[in-house]
Amino acid sequence: MNIYPWLMFVMGHEQDKNKDKDLTITGESGQEEKTYRKHAVSSEVPIASDVGLKILKMGGNAVDAAIATCIVVGVVNSFSSGLGGGGFMLIKKIGNKQSATMIDFRETAPSNLSVDLLSRDSILSKEGGLAVGIPGEIKGLSYAHKKFGKLPWNVIIRECINVANGFTVTHELQKRLEKFESHVKKDRGMSEIYTINGKLVKKGDFIGRPNLSKTLEVLAENPEDFYSGKIAEFLVQAINENGGNITIEDFKNYKVKEGQVLKGKYKNYDVYTTGLPSSGVLVLLALNILDKFSLNDLSKNEQFNDYTHVHLLVEIFKFIMAKRGRLGDPVFNKDFRSTIDFLLSDTLASDIYKTINLNSTLPKNDYKADLFNKPDSGTTHVNVVDKDGLVVSLTSTINLEFGAKFMDYNTGIILNNEIDDFYIPNVENSYNLNQTFRNIVSPNKAPLSSAAPIILENKNETLALGAAGGIRIPTSIIEVIFYMSLNNSLRQSINKPRMHHQMDPDILYIEQNERPEIIEFLRRKNHKIEVSKTNTVFTSVQGIIQRSLKDGSKLIDAVSDYRKNGSPAGE
Repeated sequence: MNIYPWLMFVMGHEQDKNKDKDLTITGESGQEEKTYRKHAVSSEVPIASDVGLKILKMGGNAVDAAIATCIVVGVVNSFSSGLGGGGFMLIKKIGNKQSATMIDFRETAPSNLSVDLLSRDSILSKEGGLAVGIPGEIKGLSYAHKKFGKLPWNVIIRECINVANGFTVTHELQKRLEKFESHVKKDRGMSEIYTINGKLVKKGDFIGRPNLSKTLEVLAENPEDFYSGKIAEFLVQAINENGGNITIEDFKNYKVKEGQVLKGKYKNYDVYTTGLPSSGVLVLLALNILDKFSLNDLSKNEQFNDYTHVHLLVEIFKFIMAKRGRLGDPVFNKDFRSTIDFLLSDTLASDIYKTINLNSTLPKNDYKADLFNKPDSGTTHVNVVDKDGLVVSLTSTINLEFGAKFMDYNTGIILNNEIDDFYIPNVENSYNLNQTFRNIVSPNKAPLSSAAPIILENKNETLALGAAGGIRIPTSIIEVIFYMSLNNSLRQSINKPRMHHQMDPDILYIEQNERPEIIEFLRRKNHKIEVSKTNTVFTSVQGIIQRSLKDGSKLIDAVSDYRKNGSPAGE
């Protein structure tokens, strides 16, 4: 029988409690806590985690493994991410406070993008060629590899090619294919891959993506072909045939950026996250507020159905989401540094701390909401820690599920619909949020993203977290840290029923498996509640925590959220 140490991510003065307890933790998915001693990978696709582990066992480092894992997730769960999308990577060496790097490969708007065309019909920013931003994934991953990678690039990509040549359909893919059956069947590229004799493939079917495999063969030898070669030509042709207005120059001019790593403190932990145009700043703001409260005191009467600490969590959600309208592409917002300084100031956190009413919700105006920003979706997250202490937290996306709803037949690439993340005048967005002008659509601009890769570290522990799920990413990451602060394990915290509030609309969304007494308590605090019929609308969180032991050895706990049937891998 395997007995795994219980890796507690304990905060502040409670750091030494339960330090030497040994037991096996089983989550709601029935999966045991996966604990390793050398290195580990967590992702939403088991075979992707396995490929990442294989890269590590071949001598690759965390960056190499994250690249392979990310690409394989896009191969298998093509509704979440892929070569036609973009994202953010946070890289850090454990124990080195100056080593954190943010790689920004967020998609950008084409140079000829017409706001007038987009304004005519809301569907144009969601489906078809006008919805597509310049994909950044390949350039971002190759940039990371050149700077930090260890194995040859083509060795990494060939492991991804093996999966593209044949893999088993996942339950998650089947569900999305059924949800978007009409789109899949009318698109030549997707229908050829995802239907057999006119019927959608099912979980357990063995399929391949031969055109994508050929594309990866080219990229294994020259990733720049995606931006200046035949692959770029195919993509431009496909986008424009689907109503787009894009040029080969847009692809040639796309650039990866090293963004600003945001740093903060939570209890006795140093916190690192990605800066704009991601939403890491919102997570840091939440932690700054949370740090001013005594969670143990607020939760001590839980056995008497007093859930004041949960009410506090929701109120923090509302206050941070009220500030989301201040965010956007830092290149196009010259005051972004003062914006970040304000959002991370102790003055703001203290003002919110003093304003929060632990007995009730507040009038909407008291949250001081700025203009709201548009939500995103259709995302994946990968975490890796290697034997040498290099940690990667990577979020990748094509935005809404299956992106712009078409695949370039020649390359096998499904294109993103990131243009829908911008504010587009006179167009209502997918989640009925109004937009701020800081995120107004503009040529060559990157839209705001909800992604928030994060790393927390002290002298004994390092935690890497991230999530998929668009607008609900920041709140889910905050919620996991919140429950870990109350002495729950990483798996317990990820498996807890989720809540989400984004201020617009003024609704508290709660997973259906939440305890009725908590829901009733929150109703009495005047929260307007909507209980979801299914938990799949909530985020999928990936987490890895490495803990140093007294004898100098280490233990690594990797958790993949049961909500997407993921699985970690390691040794």
